[in-house]
Amino acid sequence: MKIALSRVKQPYLTACANRSAKIKKRYQKLVDGRMLVGISWQSTGINQRQTLLKSTILEDWTSILSQQDCYFINLQYGDVKEGLAQFQQQTHLMIIRMRR
Repeated sequence: MKIALSRVKQPYLTACANRSAKIKKRYQKLVDGRMLVGISWQSTGINQRQTLLKSTILEDWTSILSQQDCYFINLQYGDVKEGLAQFQQQTHLMIIRMRR
């Protein structure tokens, strides 16, 4: 049985209110009035063609990540620690890893 999400009147997924509030409070302290922006740059799908179409490299985002009025959070799935460290070393731009 398929559900047409456009017809659903209530949220399909809901976040835990307590956990959301804690995370929001933690990041509001860090951002110092800047806009909080989450970024994901690679698809981890099974279909290789779709993965290539949906993925990019961090270097393509340099001009966006250079915005001083934004605070960037890594929302990327998988182990990207090495690539992220290399990007940050080359560009001196920070993308903060979200702690759970």
